[in-house]
Amino acid sequence: MVAQQILDLLKPYAAYKERMVIDHCTPEIIGEVLTAGFYAGVTLSPVKASAEDVKEIVSNYENYLSRIMLNTDSESPFYDNLHTFIQTDDLGREIKEQITRSNAERFFRIGGL
Repeated sequence: MVAQQILDLLKPYAAYKERMVIDHCTPEIIGEVLTAGFYAGVTLSPVKASAEDVKEIVSNYENYLSRIMLNTDSESPFYDNLHTFIQTDDLGREIKEQITRSNAERFFRIGGL
């Protein structure tokens, strides 16, 4: 499994886990990434993770929400999945704010945090 190979590759750099994000996580692999101590990026798009996947991840990993960052790799063609997800009532405003903005601001040390 690719996720395990990545985690094995990063073992010598364990001291830097708080500054690393493993992107394109799916419900199948995100648990390994989070329990290993890394930040997890979840790419919301028709070809990566769906809104249903995000809801499953949030439900299963509530204790790790501070290390989950939702993103999109949209460019051309434009995927409106992230915009649509933000507009729904799913998960609540605070959780959506955390996984789409606040966690990334803290990780990248930008914004008002």
